[in-house]
Amino acid sequence: MIRRLAAVTALSLGLATTAEAEGVAGGTKLFKDWMAACDNVASCAGYTFQGEDFDYGDYVVIRRKAGPDEPATIAFVVAASDNETPAGEARFRVVLDGEPLAAVQELVAKPDETSGGWRAELRGDRALAFIDAVRNGDDIVLLRGDDQAARFSLAGLSATLLWFDETQGRLGAASALLRRGSKASPPAPPAPVVTRGPVVSQDGLPRAVSPAMAATADLQACDVDYAADDELSVWRLSPGTLLWAAPCSRGAYNTIFAMLLTDEAGGNVRHAVFPGTPGADKEQSGELMNVRYDPATRVLSNFDKARGLGDCGAQSDWVWTGSGFKLTWQAIMPDCRGVGFEDWPTTWTAEVR
Repeated sequence: MIRRLAAVTALSLGLATTAEAEGVAGGTKLFKDWMAACDNVASCAGYTFQGEDFDYGDYVVIRRKAGPDEPATIAFVVAASDNETPAGEARFRVVLDGEPLAAVQELVAKPDETSGGWRAELRGDRALAFIDAVRNGDDIVLLRGDDQAARFSLAGLSATLLWFDETQGRLGAASALLRRGSKASPPAPPAPVVTRGPVVSQDGLPRAVSPAMAATADLQACDVDYAADDELSVWRLSPGTLLWAAPCSRGAYNTIFAMLLTDEAGGNVRHAVFPGTPGADKEQSGELMNVRYDPATRVLSNFDKARGLGDCGAQSDWVWTGSGFKLTWQAIMPDCRGVGFEDWPTTWTAEVR
């Protein structure tokens, strides 16, 4: 059922599939009709979507962080019907394999600004009751009045939940989603710590690329007039080190920037390097898509959009440490199915100080 996205960059996929060097063995996996992801601190999310004919706004996501006191949450997102603008509340009856679901007879949904549809959530004991009732079923149907609003496959749900429990060390624990026992749940793995470089002045920055930069193969190959483009940007990372983002190629909703480091005079030109997940042996050197840098926080962010709606692709943050960039956060959504950004799974998390 899940339609995978081939357009997500190799960098994004490389970062997403290995999160084990510092923390747990996370990553992304497919379990029949469910896609799941866990990051390096064992924060997990699992997704199922309405069938292949639907490409926007109908999905279920189950999320859980690691740690003994962290509850499971379930969100049901349902697209609005044609010409409907959601307002107030909507009520959905839940049917499991053709029979009303006794554990959760009704979902009360509110308008969801991101999808433009409806959103209902279950948390804690209600979420566990739902999981216990449906984990061995085939499908659930949400009815609004007498009309079917959405149908979701449960094939792969049990395997997804089992992977959550394994990743979070919950097998045999009272807090497990599937195989419960009496042992205690372990704490969440600690996030790696990244220290920001000091704040530096942005006064006196150059306004144009230097001849040495213009002569590089990176800028010679650009099909955008970066010198006249209003997206040409330069920031001071540290005294004597400037970061340049020169728009080099542009499509309908993505701009690829040549990312170069120079000295204050535009000399000593070299690629800016953006490391991937530790242990994944992936890094991006010399270019990024859709970037912004905040000198106050020393955070550089990028968004690889896989389509114009911005509902799939990869987003990453790096922090300048004073000597280089380090990855501090990443989220990806490899399926273009209308998933709002707040529901994307994280694949890497660090603590920034």
